[in-house]
Amino acid sequence: MNTKKVLSLSILSSFMLSLITLVSAAGLKDPVSGPNFFLNFIEFFNLGLVWGDVIVSLVLIAVIFAATWDILMFTSFETKWVKYTIAIGVALVVMSTGVINSFTRWVIALAGGSIAIATLAAIILGIAFFIGGTFFKGKMKALRYKQKANAVSGAMELQSAKVAGDIGVAKAAAAAAEKEARRV
Repeated sequence: MNTKKVLSLSILSSFMLSLITLVSAAGLKDPVSGPNFFLNFIEFFNLGLVWGDVIVSLVLIAVIFAATWDILMFTSFETKWVKYTIAIGVALVVMSTGVINSFTRWVIALAGGSIAIATLAAIILGIAFFIGGTFFKGKMKALRYKQKANAVSGAMELQSAKVAGDIGVAKAAAAAAEKEARRV
């Protein structure tokens, strides 16, 4: 079993479990409070006015970051830091446009106002996306390996034909030389 996948899923599960615990705690309808830099951050990225909205928004941001990073695995960028930088940039752009807050409100409204159910729905949506992405990524890798195998097989057939042709030419040259030697 792949150790990196197990560790990633363990960390993701513990993170999501801690968020579910936070969401189910009391005081989620209270206005966001804290230091000025934190309030400015929440206000700038329009993550919500109450703690419940902020928590659901953070879950969605984590899903967007992870999904973007997973999609970037299909690209030809060689280093992971480039992929991380691009994924963080996409998450920041999505956060700053207010899409997260709109989607958070929609998910909470869909869940009947329950922040716990909304967070759980966002987590399930993220998990479904990752499972689907992993499935299609595996299929794409298998298709790429099959194409490489077909190319190698074709090259081997060409080499075999070339060798057979070279042997035929060599036999014809030997026969011609033998015929010439008999005439002399």
